[in-house]
Amino acid sequence: MSDRPLPPRDAIEEFVHHEAALLDERRLAEWVELFAEDGRYWVPGRRGGTDAEHELSIVYDDRRALASRLRWLTSGRALAQDPPSLTLHQITNLRMARDDTGLLELRCSNVVWETRPNTATVAVPSAARYLVRDESEPWRIVLKYVELLDYGAHYENLTFLL
Repeated sequence: MSDRPLPPRDAIEEFVHHEAALLDERRLAEWVELFAEDGRYWVPGRRGGTDAEHELSIVYDDRRALASRLRWLTSGRALAQDPPSLTLHQITNLRMARDDTGLLELRCSNVVWETRPNTATVAVPSAARYLVRDESEPWRIVLKYVELLDYGAHYENLTFLL
């Protein structure tokens, strides 16, 4: 672990809550801007995924692919998001540390509530891990890793899952 001090807890909480608010408010272009140029967003296809290059993934996007995916989802041509999902992200149990490279490591429990017209509300619980570059403002996400609690569940549509 790096001996660089952690930022104040309220700044860390604000960062994670701001990210969730951008998603819930569908400010997706601003959300992508939270990612570093070399940032990645990964939802592995199984619990304990360790190698996104060689394992099945639900989502594994670099920043460019993520921006492209979001353009498609908001284009009006993505039938799975017409009309768009309404989401509410709940974040709890936030923990923080430094990893061996000095990046800020954040871990939290997360439940994404999603609803669409004429469908039941869906809750998707997960554990999230972020690696964040915080040496200058604004902070940038190097990795957002989302591990679903129940990989065996049947989800009709996970296109909202960010």
